Amino acid sequence: MSTQTTNELNIDKESIVDLLLLISKNEDNIAEAKINEEDEKLKIEKLSTVWDLSASKDVARYLFECHVVDVLLQLLRNEHAHTYRLFEVAVGTLANLCSTSEQIALSMAKVYSSSK
Repeated sequence: MSTQTTNELNIDKESIVDLLLLISKNEDNIAEAKINEEDEKLKIEKLSTVWDLSASKDVARYLFECHVVDVLLQLLRNEHAHTYRLFEVAVGTLANLCSTSEQIALSMAKVYSSSK
């Protein structure tokens, strides 16, 4: 993907916030978290778009500033609240974010190591 700004890709903060809320829905209570097929499909659909866009440095920086990394890491920690496909899309998004910026990769490593 060519280097494009978030405005050229029609990404707005409201859409990112909506996605973050959707992804984190029911993630706080691991004991009660259950996979809802409808929610899961919507999460996968929306996050797949973010995964594709996250290969752009500008978009990756924007997503990082919106704390997408924190939300995805929280999602991945709750192994009972997502399917393998959502896990794949979340990890792919994190990988793209790491590959676009050393700063993002180092910050993610710091967050991961402090959560152990």
